[in-house]
Amino acid sequence: MLKRFGLALRIGLCLSASTYALAAETFHVLSYNVENLWDDEPDNTNVVWRKFLDSLSPDDRDSVGNRPLQYKDYAIDTSNWYSPEVLDAKIRHLVEVIKLAGEPEILALQEIESAGNESHVFDMHGSKLVLREEFEKMGYHYFILGAQNKKNPVAVTQAIISKLKVTEAPSVNIEFEDEPFSTSARDIQVVEYKEGENRMLIFNNHWKSKMGGRKTEKTRIQIAKTLKRRIEEERKSNPETRVIVLGDLNSSYTEDPILVLASGDESTMLRDKTSNLYNTWYEVPEDDRWETSYRGERQTLSAVLISDEFYLKNGIQYIDQSFHVVGQTGKPARKLLNSDGTPFRWQTRKREDFTVHVGKGYSDHLPLVLSFRIAKSSDNKSKISLSHKSDSGKILQGSKLDKVPLCTEAETVSMSDVNFDSENWFQQCVRIEGDYTLLGNSLHENNYIQFQNINIFLAMTRSWDETPNVDDSRVGFVRDLRNYNRSNKCFHRKVLRGEGGVLKKAVGRLGYDEGNIAVFIPTRQEKDIVLSGLPEFKQAACPWN
Repeated sequence: MLKRFGLALRIGLCLSASTYALAAETFHVLSYNVENLWDDEPDNTNVVWRKFLDSLSPDDRDSVGNRPLQYKDYAIDTSNWYSPEVLDAKIRHLVEVIKLAGEPEILALQEIESAGNESHVFDMHGSKLVLREEFEKMGYHYFILGAQNKKNPVAVTQAIISKLKVTEAPSVNIEFEDEPFSTSARDIQVVEYKEGENRMLIFNNHWKSKMGGRKTEKTRIQIAKTLKRRIEEERKSNPETRVIVLGDLNSSYTEDPILVLASGDESTMLRDKTSNLYNTWYEVPEDDRWETSYRGERQTLSAVLISDEFYLKNGIQYIDQSFHVVGQTGKPARKLLNSDGTPFRWQTRKREDFTVHVGKGYSDHLPLVLSFRIAKSSDNKSKISLSHKSDSGKILQGSKLDKVPLCTEAETVSMSDVNFDSENWFQQCVRIEGDYTLLGNSLHENNYIQFQNINIFLAMTRSWDETPNVDDSRVGFVRDLRNYNRSNKCFHRKVLRGEGGVLKKAVGRLGYDEGNIAVFIPTRQEKDIVLSGLPEFKQAACPWN
């Protein structure tokens, strides 16, 4: 039975745009984890949490524990999140991402503040820009905040912003009888789009994170099974309902939670009927199957899964091979990737117990986009034929290391030639030569040098990778998993931190590291970095042999 809870529906409608004209009978759908977009109300999440706790019995309150709902990095007393400049940057950069993605007609976003279904994220006025107004300029007129069960409040939810007329459907309620308060699993947002007799449902997800290991995988499998039952109910009531499951599933495309719902065998979509969904990750080359990075490895935590009804000859039809990731290459990559080859996430600096948002970055995920057409055919039952059918047997084996863009000699310029007053310095390859004192006394903060009154921090690429650095010519393609001393992580943390030493030379690419302008150095070889006058503890750290 479908459950509906009290919905805080925030839909902005513009009557003049109520009949959005599809260009060439096609439309596009984007899925994007925006990395924590909170509104400008400092205490609304805390108010919701306190009311929820007050409604519980003492035993239930004990089972909930002391976990906070307000993220510390977004609290008014421990961050500068609510400054107008930061809020303005968040909205401005989100608009920029959507434009880089081609302004898809339907946007499915994750990590939007929930505040008990009362978030003002669409209409916050704490900055010069208002999100709703900026998106209406691009033709978006439908704004829906994902409704969450008030019996289990969560910090963030999902949202749909659309140019096409979409309507809200009941959320998929995620609750477990054996753990009613301990999972903090987010309900799944559901919206409906109709094109003539065609009905399409979008399930916008943000599953439980991987923190917690195997226990959380069990939770994600339970979420997938709950979602599958809801999909079966919807398709039973309307057999031609087309289904899109998208969002941050916090699971690799090869892991069990995803396999509950989908595979990469596209040929099954062409049969008469199947309950299995198709995982569109299989449409991109194996090395390009990534949209986020964790500790030196590229991953596929977000996904888009589609049902076989999109392969019918008539109605809403998936455009085969249209799935792609925005930001892996080209102009979008210059914006959305940092100089270490990872997604250019929102930058923060830690100052003891305070988080400083510097207003730079986009997200720790890249956007996913796919396309659909409205097919006109008198044949409502038959499936299309495909010249290229993806095969679920094509699975990338082993880990995908971050691909670090190494600088060539031709593109490397002297640091003196860099203009930091323009945005063109980002990802610029530079050479620093001279005698620069290594500054910074903290063992938790990297060294920096002062260059023309600008603090330039020193960072190693692959700084999270504990294995020998594959970009070092002395390692090559042989990865000795036992030798941590040869890793960039070791050099990053044990040599480029603490007091003492002089930088004689550094060659690398400019970017941001922990909120600071930094030069990312690819290896510890003398062609890339030369240090002198190091204190004994640095000299003894990370021996190569």
